[in-house]
Amino acid sequence: NGGISTTGSDSSSVKRVAFSEAPDDVHEIPRIGRKSAAVVHKTKTRNSISNMDERKVSCQDILGITGVRFLSHTFAALMPTTIADEEDYYDRLEITEYASVRSIHRAFETKLAQLVFSSSQKQDTTIVNADEEKDSLSQFHQLRDAYECLKDCHSRRIYDGVRQSPTKYQYIRSGAFLSPLTLYENLEKATMGKCIRLFTVMISLLVLALLTPIGSAAKVNHILEGNDKDIGWV
Repeated sequence: NGGISTTGSDSSSVKRVAFSEAPDDVHEIPRIGRKSAAVVHKTKTRNSISNMDERKVSCQDILGITGVRFLSHTFAALMPTTIADEEDYYDRLEITEYASVRSIHRAFETKLAQLVFSSSQKQDTTIVNADEEKDSLSQFHQLRDAYECLKDCHSRRIYDGVRQSPTKYQYIRSGAFLSPLTLYENLEKATMGKCIRLFTVMISLLVLALLTPIGSAAKVNHILEGNDKDIGWV
């Protein structure tokens, strides 16, 4: 009742996993076994674009997104390759990138209720095997990951900054970029254009790092020699 339902001994374990890992601030999902199916169908239109609250983008959001986007583009050779058919978090919840936190919350509730309803329908019509149970849990984890990312403004800035790529977002959030082995593996898979861009940036930083002390030393030497004429370029 109220969980991702299956038949047999696996039913209670699936419910326990689904709701023990659900966010604490999610409202109670309607109990499909006791309520009419219309309760779920009524929620299908709640996350339509016309009913959405728009996201209020602040200057901090713009700066954060721009900064992450610049770094992810500059060091793209060290980032994992985006999976071609991966589903965007916004598409997963069927919302737009301008949706407010309230709209994200409602969309998550709606999608979770639909998943529960679908699982309950399978229980009434056929025996749910292990693969179907695994698929239901996988869908729940995908919905939860999308919700946890988009409901937090900091996480959402990072996600929008990496051009809404779940793979790159999880890479940054997990701290995998701190592993030299992971960086080397990503560099091996990078395209030539990304490698050239990274090489150019690294050479520029190296030249800048070398020119700064050289310029400072030249100015100090110029002063010590008693020449009052200022050197404008250092």
